[in-house]
Amino acid sequence: MKPIENEIITFDEIISTQELAMKYINEQKATHGLVLTAQKQTGGQGRLERSWSSPIGGLWMTTIYQCKLPLAQFEGFSVRLGLELIEDLESSFPLEIQIKWPNDLIINGKKVGGILINTRIKEELLTELVIGIGININNKTETLPPEVASIATSMSENLKDKISIDSVQDVVLVAQNRLFNKVVRDEMDDITLIWAKKSFSFQKEIRVVTQGETLIGLEQGITENCELILKTKSNEIKTISIGDIELMRIK
Repeated sequence: MKPIENEIITFDEIISTQELAMKYINEQKATHGLVLTAQKQTGGQGRLERSWSSPIGGLWMTTIYQCKLPLAQFEGFSVRLGLELIEDLESSFPLEIQIKWPNDLIINGKKVGGILINTRIKEELLTELVIGIGININNKTETLPPEVASIATSMSENLKDKISIDSVQDVVLVAQNRLFNKVVRDEMDDITLIWAKKSFSFQKEIRVVTQGETLIGLEQGITENCELILKTKSNEIKTISIGDIELMRIK
């Protein structure tokens, strides 16, 4: 595997770094470790085909990793990356960050960042891993759309100070590169105990919306493959690999 050299291309304004990254791949312009960033996105992408508000002041970036490895080797990658980012961000900034399954970053109960993963597969091998990262850094949440502003926060709002976006970008790249290299070497750690400490909803009642049903129960952690474990009200244990969760309101 080639060493990771992060060439960084920055745009003032773009529709979506994730969309452009896929275009680069389709046109065979992508290189291993290529990073695309934008000061502002007009059509930012989130999980489950949602939009992502991306005004000036945040980190909006996509990184392309190239390899030829079994897809199963990357199982749970986005969950693991969320925890890697939390560890490094907390080491660099005086913040306490939690994770909401699978990979939303949470500060004081509000979303500060998220991860979007796209992949390219050829002959049952993963050939491109495309990681989109969005983090609210200096942007003011009251300027976000009303449906987002009430559930979002930013790093600067919690630190009461302006933060270097480049410094956050450096932290993110170090975490991403480190985790990618771990996967390549097939050196995955057991993160179930770390998850229990950092999960926003561990042992709390949550609603889980999957592709086929809506479930309510207590979060019991994650499996070694990073699936969410839910104990339903009928004491049935469910493992969930795709879905969206929210805390139930305390009455």
